[in-house]
Amino acid sequence: MSRYRFAFVSNSREVSEAILAHSDPASESITVRLASMERAVPVARQLLDEGIEVIIGGGGTGNVLAESIGQAVVKIDRSPAYLMPALMEARAHTKKIAVTVFSQPIEGLATLAKYLDIELHQVVFSSTDELETGIRKSIAEGAEIVVGGGICKQIADRYGAPTVVVIPERENVLQTLYEARAVAGSRRAEKRKLEELNTILQTIREGIIVVDSLRRVTVFNPAAADILRSVLSRKQAEAAVGKKLPAPLDVFGLSRVIETGLGESDRIHRLGDLNLVVTSQPIMVEDRLVGVICSIREASRIQDLERKVREDMYRRGFVAKHTFEEMVAASPSLGALAREGARYAKSDAAVLIQGETGTGKELLAQSIHNASKRSSQPFLAINCSALPETLLESELFGYEEGSFTGARRGGKVGLFEMAHKGTLFLDEIADISPSLQVRLLRAIERNEVMRVGGDRIVSVDVRIISSSQVDLYRAGLAGEFRPDLYFRLSTLMLNLPALRERVSDIPVLLEKLFAKAGRSDFEESADLQTALSQYDWPGNVRELEAIVQTYAALHTDEPFDASTFNAVFQSRSRRQSSGIEAGNPSVPSIGLDGSLKKQISLLEQEIISRTLSECANNRSEAARRLGISINSLWRKSRQQHLDS
Repeated sequence: MSRYRFAFVSNSREVSEAILAHSDPASESITVRLASMERAVPVARQLLDEGIEVIIGGGGTGNVLAESIGQAVVKIDRSPAYLMPALMEARAHTKKIAVTVFSQPIEGLATLAKYLDIELHQVVFSSTDELETGIRKSIAEGAEIVVGGGICKQIADRYGAPTVVVIPERENVLQTLYEARAVAGSRRAEKRKLEELNTILQTIREGIIVVDSLRRVTVFNPAAADILRSVLSRKQAEAAVGKKLPAPLDVFGLSRVIETGLGESDRIHRLGDLNLVVTSQPIMVEDRLVGVICSIREASRIQDLERKVREDMYRRGFVAKHTFEEMVAASPSLGALAREGARYAKSDAAVLIQGETGTGKELLAQSIHNASKRSSQPFLAINCSALPETLLESELFGYEEGSFTGARRGGKVGLFEMAHKGTLFLDEIADISPSLQVRLLRAIERNEVMRVGGDRIVSVDVRIISSSQVDLYRAGLAGEFRPDLYFRLSTLMLNLPALRERVSDIPVLLEKLFAKAGRSDFEESADLQTALSQYDWPGNVRELEAIVQTYAALHTDEPFDASTFNAVFQSRSRRQSSGIEAGNPSVPSIGLDGSLKKQISLLEQEIISRTLSECANNRSEAARRLGISINSLWRKSRQQHLDS
């Protein structure tokens, strides 16, 4: 810590020498300025401006400095005990003594005079002129010696009277220096806090205005000047400090808070063309209101910050978890596909993944993202068949506040915006409506989106990975999917093989799925391998996982048994194959004429027609009963109409 900087300001050279003699050069440096009472205050103020931390004052000069400057001044004590050595020295010459005292008589001097058997004249003064008049009068009335400070000696010499200069005792000087160090330390700590506060006020983006109890501005930070620039210029804002609060700003309720002592939080104020959110709170010191602090924020900035917070929250939640290392690829077909996908990951081109349900299309999409240069950016996924058209549109593109009934306050960020610099996975892309296909095509072609109900274009940098269990090329030929959108989505294509096409992967998959279920005791058997490899696996890997989970739930505490697992598999696969007849006894039987695909299509059409009839053509209710989206119902109904 650097040394304290003190200054002794007085008219007494003798006292200054005592101060210097007892000071600690390691702790403080002391500057001496000899000055009369009339000059002491301006001299001291100049010293403080030059970096002096504490002013030490002696005698009457110390009192003048303390009254005029205050906290930065430490006075040397001047009690009766302090005068005792000087009075004893004066008594050795005469009993008629004049003592100079500042401002008002010192209590206890009369008792001290009686104890010392002296005739004591107190010369009370508040200025150099009064001091000289008092000394002259005391000498005229019989005082033969003067006790006082250095200037008393100069005056008494002019009237031919001897003088005893009051020199503080060592203990008094040490006590004064101790107090000066304490004051300097406190002022340094206060200065640091003020500098920190000022730095905060200068750098925060929230406007801050502080007024005292007389409505005088004490703080007007740059952010407040910037926010209020349409009402006050920067020059006017800077000039407002130290003056009464400008009239245009009294709408913020500062005067009302001063009058009532009650704070006001998050009030909306219209000032010029600005919508402002203002909070005004009283500043209380020892239960006394000393001012009001007012914080000002632009409403538009609050909305922008909330939007950024939401975006950040969403981004942190959407992370791709899977990698190519997790793909079980004992079969040549899947191994080749994984290698191809890893090469595709190096590109930014759109990828279309086609495959039956349950083959792991999202796992492959996440693996491509994690192997790409976008791996540190968001990965967002949405199932396009799970949402109605209007809801899917608002999820993809977002919406502005008030764009429709029930719209969230502040609007909503769309997935395209949230996936900026990252990857957007559109699962079951075949089920989006024709109108939404047009909007999606435009967004992909131009790399820009507009929110529902908005009027502002937002540029986005998003890689699109989509998936479908429907052959999109054939869907395009049939008029069910826009060919131009298909070619945009299928720059790169991957076809995931069904599980029945890669049965050599089943043992490795089972080990992995059992480990996921908390079991490490799976053992393959020839009979089990034969049964599993001969099954058609309509649900693919998802169905295999369901069987493993069923076995793990039913036989938690039993060691693995291949025959028991085979029994669970056989039971579940039989239910799966007979599910249509068991679950829909009222569905009429379809003839065996035509291909399997044709028969399934006819059966689907009859189920949809019957369900729509039962629901009085309420498509939402029919889609709910069938367990499909409205978009899927619309597409299948349209195909039924075309076929008929």
